[in-house]
Amino acid sequence: MPGKQVEDGAVGGRDGRPARRPAKRGARVRILLLRIVAGGALAVAAAFLLETAGRDFPLILRVEHQLADWRTGLLSDRPAGQNARIAVVLIDDRSLRSLPYTSPIDRGYLAGLVRRLDEAGAKAIALDIVFQRPTEPAKDEALAKALREARAEIVIAVGDERTWGLDEEEVAYQRAFAASTGRATGYVNLDADRDGVVRHRLGPNAEGSYPVSFAARVAQADGARDDDPAGRMAWLKRPLDNTDTFFKINAAAVMDDGPVGKLLRERLAGRLVLIGGAFIDRDLHRTPLFARDGEAGREIVHGVFLHAHAIAQILDGRYVRETASLPVVLLVSFAGFMLGSGFQGRGFRWLTGGLWTAVLIGVDLALYWQLRWVVPYVMATLGWVAGVVSGYIAARMLVRLGLKGGEDHGAP
Repeated sequence: MPGKQVEDGAVGGRDGRPARRPAKRGARVRILLLRIVAGGALAVAAAFLLETAGRDFPLILRVEHQLADWRTGLLSDRPAGQNARIAVVLIDDRSLRSLPYTSPIDRGYLAGLVRRLDEAGAKAIALDIVFQRPTEPAKDEALAKALREARAEIVIAVGDERTWGLDEEEVAYQRAFAASTGRATGYVNLDADRDGVVRHRLGPNAEGSYPVSFAARVAQADGARDDDPAGRMAWLKRPLDNTDTFFKINAAAVMDDGPVGKLLRERLAGRLVLIGGAFIDRDLHRTPLFARDGEAGREIVHGVFLHAHAIAQILDGRYVRETASLPVVLLVSFAGFMLGSGFQGRGFRWLTGGLWTAVLIGVDLALYWQLRWVVPYVMATLGWVAGVVSGYIAARMLVRLGLKGGEDHGAP
């Protein structure tokens, strides 16, 4: 009947229904809006604070790198067999033992090596050697002549304005030598992080003299284009057949006139051939890959192999994308706040305990494994904890202030 009293004392409406329900719904909406506003503000503050902390606190960066390297070493692509398009010719002390000096590498020797590779039918010959000063004039000219006359595509490594240690005279000679060959050049700057590990490829310098990287130039010889010149390295693990990732041969074997040398040179036909040093005291770089052959720690390689990995990823179209930290931390912090404020203590340990860690690790690994996305795991974790704890505290404060959020919102 109209006007009938209900059990709690509220007056019913014309249809006899209690009049209190709309009020409760309105309170829930107000509390939800308050949670959204507070969560959004917390997420923005957390994102900017953590972004600043990530730049200024080496510990955060170091932990982030360690986790990313573990992910890279575990989930990088593992080909079935050795790369069939790239070969590496290594010059070491054994290669040069009949010569009076090893540094700089004898350019007469390099001239002969280029001719042998060209005769073997190499598709491209790329010299991962920076020519920054003159040596013996006749040998310098012999190398320039061999490079000019080669039928193969030639790519010469250069250091650009960011290369440490090059003075103006060396920069000028490098430019003049490359110009005397009439061949393509590419900068070889390696973007090592503070801990000395190479994780990225250094992008082009907008105001630099050399707009294209060494790896991109070599890949162009095989018709490939570099779509992410400043991105992360997309590493290759040792193939499933347990061969080396790239076919490698000592320069001394290339120069060998016997049957073994001939057979090895035949394997270079049609390939992109990189020439680089393999000296025990220089041009060594740490990678995120696990060490091979049972050795502990990281795999350490010579610079020519870094370029081989970079060329391979361009040829294959494999790229690792990094997600910006601000949007990720914003999203995760907001989600943590909403869940923390919704549970109000029930399940709080579940939200801040081991399960959320497992979930975030699983999401991180899945994104890298399936999409090759790298997310800022440490920043996201800190944002999640900040969001959950802040949401929990905010919800308890609402209850203390008399807003019945605890009774109505036991779940998010």
